Amino acid sequence: MAPAQRFQQGRNPKAPAAEMQDTNLGCLTNCLLSFSFARNLRRLTDPVEPPELGAAQGVQAISMAWLICGHTYFLTENTHMFSGLLRAYDNISSDILFSPFVNYTLAANTFFLVTGLFLAYKSELYSYKSVFSILLQKYFRMTPPFLAVLSVLLLLPLTSDGPFWQDYAGAEIERCSAVWWTNLFYISNFWNAENMCLFVTWYPATVIQYTIVGLIFLVVIKRNAKLGYSGVLGFALAGCVVTGAITFAKDLPPGNIFEPNYREVERLATWIYHKPYTHLGSFCVGLGLGCLLSQFDKNRLSKLAYAMGWVASLTTTSVLFHCGFGWSLERASPAGASLYAALHRTLWALAVAWVLYACCTLHARLLNEWLSWGPLKVVGRLSYCMLLVHPLVIVSQKSQNRHITFFSHFDMMHLFFGHYAVTLVMSFLVHLGVEEPFAQLGELLGSCEVSCPPRLKQLTQNLYASMTTQLRRRERQQQQQQQAVSNRKEPSEGGKKAQQPPQPQQQPLDNHHTEIAIDVDVGRQLENGTEVAVIKENGRDTTRDGHRDSAGNPEAAV
Repeated sequence: MAPAQRFQQGRNPKAPAAEMQDTNLGCLTNCLLSFSFARNLRRLTDPVEPPELGAAQGVQAISMAWLICGHTYFLTENTHMFSGLLRAYDNISSDILFSPFVNYTLAANTFFLVTGLFLAYKSELYSYKSVFSILLQKYFRMTPPFLAVLSVLLLLPLTSDGPFWQDYAGAEIERCSAVWWTNLFYISNFWNAENMCLFVTWYPATVIQYTIVGLIFLVVIKRNAKLGYSGVLGFALAGCVVTGAITFAKDLPPGNIFEPNYREVERLATWIYHKPYTHLGSFCVGLGLGCLLSQFDKNRLSKLAYAMGWVASLTTTSVLFHCGFGWSLERASPAGASLYAALHRTLWALAVAWVLYACCTLHARLLNEWLSWGPLKVVGRLSYCMLLVHPLVIVSQKSQNRHITFFSHFDMMHLFFGHYAVTLVMSFLVHLGVEEPFAQLGELLGSCEVSCPPRLKQLTQNLYASMTTQLRRRERQQQQQQQAVSNRKEPSEGGKKAQQPPQPQQQPLDNHHTEIAIDVDVGRQLENGTEVAVIKENGRDTTRDGHRDSAGNPEAAV
């Protein structure tokens, strides 16, 4: 199959059969199967998603490892538990090889890039009517894992303690007890960093906010491409300008630096790192990449263009990694800091976007095969749970630490591998037990009609039929009673109402000692103003003159 055909297919070839099997089941059955461990494990290892975007999952897995490593190094606000920290500050800040570790916050921009990519890749399926359904599915996927992690955090005092417990875990529990509700409405990124429940919950809030904006842009692009793309570009530029202006006005560092003063790091996180305008450029790059890849067969580039793209991507990555070298020792100028803060995150997203474009269009086959490796893709799908779980692991380890830790690369990497392994196992359980089941429930709410089991459905139908029959029977009885009353109350000649005498009972006829069944008073006809009783005798109609009594009531002649 040609690359363009594979790309336009946009889904796993096994997907239609699996979807048909799930569709044949009832909605209630699918709700119960959403909590099946075996089924969720199959969806984790062989999901229904476009196989061309496997490289994006690999990039997420690498970025998550990078983020956990950075948090292992730099979450050192209580310096008394580390020996040699100040000496390490001088050594590390002057080591150019350590620059990639210092810039670990760029991993978050990779996540926003991939979020925009996946959102825009299926943009042809979106309409203004589907916006609410997509947001509902997103909410069901992201909220339950946070509540599960929050519950574990609140239960930690029952199972753990340590000399630094109140400084780390105790402080986190107090903050979460006060502002946990902000994460249900996804507005926690507007709180100060020192008052935020878990220091990574700003990310889910930003993702939800970006999803709302992105869906609006994609619906506009579907109707008016020029207007939609202009809006995406305008938002990206606005985010860069606002970030640079705030950095200049607040005299903030240009980006993440190795800074022992934790208050300075909190200021940077509160005003820049946690805010939605900072990463808007990265998300818009992802939207553009997704729209570009959805039209892959119409956007083929020459070999020279691909070569120039690789040169630009690698050069940008190298410059961003080492541009801030020395700023940890010597503060950057306000103009240089604002310019770097405004551009470096969007430039990083552009560099990674080129790598993903080359992989998804099969022009970097070896790199694409490595990034699309099965285990790496599985870890990439666990990235959201790992993002929520790893702060819990780091905080728990720091709170229970009972000895002085020497700040060195060996000790930090030792802690990193331990944090990563525990995070991976816990995230695996949270994903299968919480994230995936509720994600499927969110999909069912938007795409499945609720159906009853066959027995319950039959019982409901029988009950409805019985009630309907009884109601109709009562209506007929009431109509017959009303008709009988109206027949008895006929007006007399003198204006008086005479009571109608009862009809004479039919006497059986004896003709040659043979009984003949006769139905009397089947109908009445009018002949020359005289009422005639119609008698059916053995299937033959006979009419006989009727006589009226003194009251004017007809009397059948026999």
